[in-house]
Amino acid sequence: MNYANAQKTTGSIPAKTINNDLFVEAFVNGKGPYNFLVDTGASGMGRIDERIVKELGLTASDSVRNYDGSGKYNVVPVFSVAGLRVSALEEKNVRLLSRNYNGNRKNGRMLIDGIIGREFFRKYLLTIDPKDEKITYSMDSLTTGDPGVIPYQGDFQISAIVGDTAVTLHLDTGSTLTMHFPKILIDKLPHTNTEKKTIARRANSEYFIQETVLHATLKVSSVEIKDLVVDYSEQAQFVNVGMGFLKKYKLTIDQKRRLVRIE
Repeated sequence: MNYANAQKTTGSIPAKTINNDLFVEAFVNGKGPYNFLVDTGASGMGRIDERIVKELGLTASDSVRNYDGSGKYNVVPVFSVAGLRVSALEEKNVRLLSRNYNGNRKNGRMLIDGIIGREFFRKYLLTIDPKDEKITYSMDSLTTGDPGVIPYQGDFQISAIVGDTAVTLHLDTGSTLTMHFPKILIDKLPHTNTEKKTIARRANSEYFIQETVLHATLKVSSVEIKDLVVDYSEQAQFVNVGMGFLKKYKLTIDQKRRLVRIE
């Protein structure tokens, strides 16, 4: 089957949330399937793990600085592939950054073969529905003023209210956490720490995060919730919303109109 000629304007992609990782099956240069993480926090079309690079015998075409959000970076290779396909959607001549995406993975967790970035679905109205284990896409649009529809800025940054405090949330399906708050912000909100304190790892750094119960009511889009268990750290620069939270809801993203809905 020639997938380049079978590109659909509407369809459904099987997706599974495993340990708060959102996976789809992807094909690189017609080979696969590979387990690719769907990551709205990742720029560009995607990433590819160094294991798969070796398996496919790819040769680097470039290199770039890879920042991890802490201000640190590594220089990583870039590989040009003829095609990156997820279900019936395929992008041609794609540049994929590469590194070891599994070095800090705990035993028993599914290996990440690669990452699907936010640009891959840029043409479509995208609905991520973890409960039904699927991602749907179409050429439809969200409409401002409809229930739960709100605008986003930058890379999926939306406005929310926690108690009486206005906050900005960054939607990041590549994170396994529920929400990750900056300590400077959580200190202004009613909360109770739990005994859980863990090490969080980024591409180029690691740090401690503290779990806490946020007693103020969170209101965002169509969602209103109180006593949400979240994390915070001194390193966090903004409130990051991960799959620990998003797996309970249906997330719709309209990149053409820069609108989202959580329901």
